[in-house]
Amino acid sequence: MTNGNNGIYEFGKWVETNIIPIISEKYNMEVVQTADKFCDIDAMIYRFPSVYPCQFKAYSPRVFYKDMSMKLSMYNRYLKIAEANNGYKVFQVNTIYNPSFKLDYKVYSFDILNTEPTFGSFANNDDRAVAYFKYSDMKELDILPLDFQREMEKLKFELNPPSPDYSKFYLRKF
Repeated sequence: MTNGNNGIYEFGKWVETNIIPIISEKYNMEVVQTADKFCDIDAMIYRFPSVYPCQFKAYSPRVFYKDMSMKLSMYNRYLKIAEANNGYKVFQVNTIYNPSFKLDYKVYSFDILNTEPTFGSFANNDDRAVAYFKYSDMKELDILPLDFQREMEKLKFELNPPSPDYSKFYLRKF
């Protein structure tokens, strides 16, 4: 695992690749990965008689708000896919453990079509417009095996150790 942007990509790809079989097995669904690199549809869920596009994200939430964000342009692309397919499932893997904020290594899921985000921007900059999705509007899935959690935590701390300003938010579970 490398540091920097390549490390972030590798970590996200590791989470994505390893969460697909967990979700497939847990929910008895066929989940087929659609691309090796970033794309608008990470996988397709085949659950007779339906097919659903989906996205997997490894994410460190804003701890005080317990939400995740995505660029507004990305949200708009996903929304178009959802409208064309009657849904678009997002599986978000929380990568922060902090019991003080009631954050644990869990999966949160929601459908873009049925979840209303809050809109905002980073640093009040319209060029950085985002859609925020609250964890309370998502379905919490406590499905991550301990060995997955241990490896994810290890890789997260190798990849990008928290800066001193944020170290109190990034705790080790193992």
